[in-house]
Amino acid sequence: MQLPILSLLTSRVQMQQRDYEPAIAISHAILETVEPGSQESDHALLNLVTLYLQAGSAGKSRSLATRLRETTSSDQLRLIAEGTRLMLAAGGNGSLAAVTRHLQQMAQQQQGVHPHYYGVTMLNLAVNQMLEDDPESALATSNEAIEALEGTSSRIELSAALVARAFALTLSGRVEESRSIVERASIVDEIEVAFERADLLDSFIDPDAARSVLDSLAERPEASARLLFNLQGAWFYARRGKDQEAKASVAKLESQVEFMFIGQATLCRLTEAYVAVASGAANGPELCDVAYVAARQQGALRWMHIAQLLRAFCDGEEEFGSAIKIIGHRSPWNVTHVADLVGRRIEDFDESVIPFIANSAAIHPGRWRFVLRDRIQKAPTGEGLVSARLLEPIGDRSDVQRLRAYARRQRRIPGASNLGRHLARQLADRAMVEDQSRVSIVVGNRVVQGSMIRRKVLALLCFLLTRPDFSSTRDQVLDALWPELDPPDALNSLNQTVYFLRRVLEERYVEDLSPGYLHHDSDLIWLDSDLVTSRSNDCRRLIKALPMSPDPDQVETLVEAYHGRFALDFEYEEWAAPYREWLHASYLEIVERAVADDIETGHFERGINLARRVLDVDPNAEHIEVSLLRLYRASGAHAAAAEQYAHYATAMREQLGIEPPPLDSL
Repeated sequence: MQLPILSLLTSRVQMQQRDYEPAIAISHAILETVEPGSQESDHALLNLVTLYLQAGSAGKSRSLATRLRETTSSDQLRLIAEGTRLMLAAGGNGSLAAVTRHLQQMAQQQQGVHPHYYGVTMLNLAVNQMLEDDPESALATSNEAIEALEGTSSRIELSAALVARAFALTLSGRVEESRSIVERASIVDEIEVAFERADLLDSFIDPDAARSVLDSLAERPEASARLLFNLQGAWFYARRGKDQEAKASVAKLESQVEFMFIGQATLCRLTEAYVAVASGAANGPELCDVAYVAARQQGALRWMHIAQLLRAFCDGEEEFGSAIKIIGHRSPWNVTHVADLVGRRIEDFDESVIPFIANSAAIHPGRWRFVLRDRIQKAPTGEGLVSARLLEPIGDRSDVQRLRAYARRQRRIPGASNLGRHLARQLADRAMVEDQSRVSIVVGNRVVQGSMIRRKVLALLCFLLTRPDFSSTRDQVLDALWPELDPPDALNSLNQTVYFLRRVLEERYVEDLSPGYLHHDSDLIWLDSDLVTSRSNDCRRLIKALPMSPDPDQVETLVEAYHGRFALDFEYEEWAAPYREWLHASYLEIVERAVADDIETGHFERGINLARRVLDVDPNAEHIEVSLLRLYRASGAHAAAAEQYAHYATAMREQLGIEPPPLDSL
């Protein structure tokens, strides 16, 4: 016969695997063979409390928690039993404040002594803090829960703690961090994540991705999964105008009598109220009041705030707008939670309400894109401008075309004509022209070698890079690039070249959707310096920003940036020479002074490193090479000095036809 302690371990393993029936049977069998109040009895009861709760039998869990509290001699387990009783009560209308106080008392006694118990306590406290509309505290608490549980075998609880952290991050607008945490939680225990992931996606992050997660809940056999599917399903369907499906989900909630999680009854009331309001049911206001009173009495501030928003929606746009401003100021995530209802009134709000909506949209853009796109698509003639303006700052690439189509369709609305253009610029890949030595263009992840571009097209690009603000008159371009052609022929060539350059910078160029890398308006042609930059211009800005005596770090930044002479593809073009020579001479002047300072101050190693890098770029920089020789000699590197002198002497003889001075004289 297996010892009770081994049976308890088996039961724990089965619980972590959600194999509830055999785990419950083992724990009951243990109770029949051990003395009440013994350690084995205590832990068998504790197993059963947790097992029945996870299996959806809250009543049995409650009675066993009472039995544990009355029979155990352990103060720690007595606290846990009482905490379980309070949390089950809070599944109905029990006080969240009472739960919080008790959990905090438990945590004080468990910290540093019982990591599993402490982790579970902090997890439950984090859940409570979320219901109290305090994601900042919930984030700190869930972090402690995760730290405690990571060193235990409590897979389900660790996954739940990770999800609690993800939810707090999401409400605070840290969506990318939340995504990574949810993925980690899914690896730990995918089932535990499903409901919260469906809620996070549909309510805050990406409603289009919520359906598949919700469907995975529907396939689970557990009573808790059915409850959570109906809860989230009611919101999911109502948000999409599927009133009958939403009402069917609410009807199934009414048959759920067991309480499985804190705040369950209040959330069910709120869900019923939301479905009624969203569907326009006559009893919507009454149900909102019921949900509000329940949430306020329980201390579930998050549900209370949402109930306030629902009731205000029923009372008209003025009351709804006021509620959005009041609640949105403190907890913008609650405004996002009812974004679909906000969308219905968005064109009618007073202007003072719009910044609060915009703030919510900036924090949770994925949710608001879903709502605003729908409003724009359905907007009749003369409407939808507010939705379109709110979408512009948060849209993705697909919204450029959507907003431009709206602008054309609603062109008679003042202020609509330029919608989408700012977004196109905001999301455009920046173009970086590598224009030192051989030319290439990097646009996002795409690299275009200069050798693959028509010569005049590349020449136009490089010519504009030499000009102040990347701008030139049309006549200057024609004189530089087509001096041999008559004006009409030259202008025709310019137009063709502009056509091809736009498609180099933007493969799928469409004038109405373009962010505008290259502009050609009547007498002017220019590159947008916010979208296009070049290595030579980065160096030019660095040079112009340097003080008369730059420090070594500033010189290092310039040397790191400078890769060689400008546009060797056009080495013999007259228009390129002045810019190329000025830039190179300025670079050499700065580094020569820096090397000379290193010689004078005895920073030989730094000076040697700097001089070598300059000679890699320009092997014919005579003054730098002489300075390098001096640095080698001063640092005692005589062999290196001799080898460098051989190169220097050969260059003097072959390139200048003169005999170099002796090494000792340098």
